Amino acid sequence: MKKLLIVIFVCCAGFSPPPRAQSQESVIKWSSFNMGYAGMISAGSSLRSVVGQGLLGTARPAKPQLIDGFLAFTWSRPMAGEGTILILEDGGTQDSVAAILRAAGFGVTLGGPYWLHSGSDFDKYQMVIFLDGVEYNQVMPDSVQVKLRSYVANGGSLLSTEWLMWSGSVHDTILSILPVIYGNSWSYGSELYQKRAVHPISAALPDTFSLPEDWSYSVTERDTNPDKHAITIFSGSLSGGAVVAGSHGKGKVVHWNMGGEWNGKNIWTPEVKKLLVNIATFLHLPLGVRDGEYHPESFLLAQNYPNPFNPGTTIRFELPVESHVQITIYNVLGQELMKLLDERCTAGIQTVHMDGSGLPSGLYFYRIKAGDIDQTKKMLLLR
Repeated sequence: MKKLLIVIFVCCAGFSPPPRAQSQESVIKWSSFNMGYAGMISAGSSLRSVVGQGLLGTARPAKPQLIDGFLAFTWSRPMAGEGTILILEDGGTQDSVAAILRAAGFGVTLGGPYWLHSGSDFDKYQMVIFLDGVEYNQVMPDSVQVKLRSYVANGGSLLSTEWLMWSGSVHDTILSILPVIYGNSWSYGSELYQKRAVHPISAALPDTFSLPEDWSYSVTERDTNPDKHAITIFSGSLSGGAVVAGSHGKGKVVHWNMGGEWNGKNIWTPEVKKLLVNIATFLHLPLGVRDGEYHPESFLLAQNYPNPFNPGTTIRFELPVESHVQITIYNVLGQELMKLLDERCTAGIQTVHMDGSGLPSGLYFYRIKAGDIDQTKKMLLLR
C-alpha cells in the first residue's frame, strides 16, 4: 500500500485555516511517494468530486493532520510496485541491498529470483538491479534478457553485479550491453579501490579505500566500444574495472564487481554502502548525465528525492565551478537542526544524503550556500 498526501489550501467544512494560509492560491496540491507524477486540481473540486473523478483511484482518506499551517490528509492507495527500483534477487544479497537503499530514501521492490522473473514489469521502474553474487549458477531466460535489454535501450537504468558470465556465458544478451569485458578469473579477499573519475558515483568517497577481507570479485576491464560510452569510476587492485558506467541506447548501465554477501559474509563497510547509494542516485539522474565529462553551465539546487520521505532523502546540486558549499537543515521555526555539508566541492553534479530518523513528521527546509548562491527549498518528512 502507498500513501498520498493531500494538502488543502482552502477552507473545508468545519475547518478554518490559519491567517497565513488564507492568502495562498486556492488549489488542492497533491504528490505521491515515488509514483512518478504530480498534479494540481482546481479549487472548485471537493474531496468527493476528486475521488469521483477517479483521480485518486481507490484511495481512502485517513485522519487529517496540520502541517505548516495547512490541513493535510494521508490517503492509502494500493500500488503495482513499492518504488522506483526493482531488485532481481540472487538468493542472498537482496535483503541487505534493499535495506541500504530504503534507508537512503529510495523506494524498492523485491522482484523475486532473477531466474524466475518474467520481465513483464520492467517498464514500471526507473532502475533495475540484476544481482548475481550468490546463486550465480542460475540462468535468466533469454526471452527475459531481451526484455531487459529493450528496457535499457528505451531509457531504463541497469545495475548489474559480479558473476553474469560464470553460468556458462548464457547471459550473452545482457553481457552485450554491459560497459565491461569479463576476464577469465575470479577470487575473494580484500583489495584496494582507487578513484579514476570525478563522477556522481565517486562523490564524497575517498580517492582510495580498502574492501573487507570477505569481498568476492570477478576480473573485468572497461569495454572500449565507443557506442557504450564506458568510463571507469573505480579500479580494483585485483578486479580491474571494479565500477564502470556506460550507456545502451537511451539508457544507462553500471557494472559493479560486487559479489554480495558471499558465503554469508558481511561486506557492507560505510564506503561500500555509500558507493551503492551513489550508484542508485546516478541511475536516477537525467539520461544525459552519463559520465564524468558532464559540466553544468549554471548552478542548480534540485528538489530532494524522494519527497515526501521517510526517513532518508537525497539532495542533488550542480556546480559550474569549484566552490565551498554549505547545506543546512531548518525546521519551520527557522531553527538550525543539522549541517549536512560544509566543505569545498568540485564542479559537477554532487549529492548529499540526509537521515531524518531522529526527526518528527513535518515540513523542513534545506538551504544551500555556494559562493554568491543562497537558495532554500522545502521538503516533507512523513512517517
